[in-house]
Amino acid sequence: MQPPAQQVSPPIAEKLRQTQPWLRFIAIMMLIGAALMALGGLASVGIGSLIMADLMPSASSGTSMHAASGAILVALGVGYVMGAIIYLFPALHLLRSARAIRDLAADGSEASALRALEGQRRFWKFAGIALIVIIAIYLVAILAAILIPALAAVQSAARAAH
Repeated sequence: MQPPAQQVSPPIAEKLRQTQPWLRFIAIMMLIGAALMALGGLASVGIGSLIMADLMPSASSGTSMHAASGAILVALGVGYVMGAIIYLFPALHLLRSARAIRDLAADGSEASALRALEGQRRFWKFAGIALIVIIAIYLVAILAAILIPALAAVQSAARAAH
């Protein structure tokens, strides 16, 4: 015989239920953003490929900059598509949490509450890791912005001295 399922207190279930529409809204906005990023990325890849294949004129036609501008567009496009794929994960965590809260409103079970909280935990863990990665990228970019010109100036001064 199975023990009876534990129920969540009505005030806790109600507070979680009140977050459900916002979780769904934010998740849908993230999915729309991911779709737009993917479309923009694919367009960039397509245009960049056409420029590199000399099928589309650009301001730098006939120069080595022509191919480079196409390659830059392709690289940016690939980055946007990858970003869109990454955006899907937190959106799916929020949708799962919203679905579990809907189930919680229907059955009041502790299992549904735990699934809702697990979706929240995964979303916030993903957001925290993403923030750490972004801060690290910013620090590297700031150091590069300081060190590259400084090293170039030192190298230029050394050449001028010889």
